[in-house]
Amino acid sequence: MTTRSVLNLSACTALLLMTACSFRGPIATADPCNSGVCKVDVTVSDCTVKTGFTVSEPLLKVGAPNRIEWTLVTSGYSFVSDGIDIKKNDGVFEDPKVMGGGKKFSWYDRHNSAPSYAPKDYDYLINVVKDNGSVTCGHFDPRISNF
Repeated sequence: MTTRSVLNLSACTALLLMTACSFRGPIATADPCNSGVCKVDVTVSDCTVKTGFTVSEPLLKVGAPNRIEWTLVTSGYSFVSDGIDIKKNDGVFEDPKVMGGGKKFSWYDRHNSAPSYAPKDYDYLINVVKDNGSVTCGHFDPRISNF
């Protein structure tokens, strides 16, 4: 082997080792469901349009019975009495509550303990009102996935 070949091989080996050592894998995200509660943050930028809402978990994956708790992180808005309106609720979801002065809303997801249980997705609407009552807000429809 020539000196040049040895240098090229050494450079390639060093590059390969640096690349392999710097790889840390995919970034882990926190599971939104812990200790019997799934938490979802709701941000409102303009409640008069569908695109004016964002949620921290657009597809909330629930693998066991849990209370799901939505929190409005944007000031100036509150959940109404049907703040989270689960479409086609077939008895899996129960005990809806407005909490925290309208800043939180929760449902209990019975998941596989419900008589009608089958793995499926549930669309839901988010219903809020501006605290000063000046704006009637539209709806936003993310999803819960019971698996």
